[in-house]
Amino acid sequence: MSNLGIWIGFAFAGLCVIGVVYAALATKTPADLSPRQLNLVILIAGGLVGWVIGMLITPVTPKDQAVFSETGKALSTFVAGYLVAKIDRIFDVAVRKDENVNPLFLGRLLMFVSTFALGVLATFVWRSYVHLG
Repeated sequence: MSNLGIWIGFAFAGLCVIGVVYAALATKTPADLSPRQLNLVILIAGGLVGWVIGMLITPVTPKDQAVFSETGKALSTFVAGYLVAKIDRIFDVAVRKDENVNPLFLGRLLMFVSTFALGVLATFVWRSYVHLG
């Protein structure tokens, strides 16, 4: 059963690579990136980040637990520090009366968060329940 999880992971990674390569090759310059291509890359990025976080929060073996614990601490410290430094700018734009929040930005942020959550949940459920039987 554990080999199935590895092949599912390889298939998902392959699909992600195909999507990113498509978005990269379909443009001549970064300015030519179409909204659909950008949306595709945002969805892939959210899923991949969620997959990594899901792996970190569900160690399967004691070796995983030791390695993931240190890696998770370093990663969470970096990400939390970066987000705290940037969140005030997003909050400022959201509460100002004279500026509207860009609905396209909000939609893309929600796409990223949704695929991030899906990546975390799928990895967590697989590693916690399916993998262990």
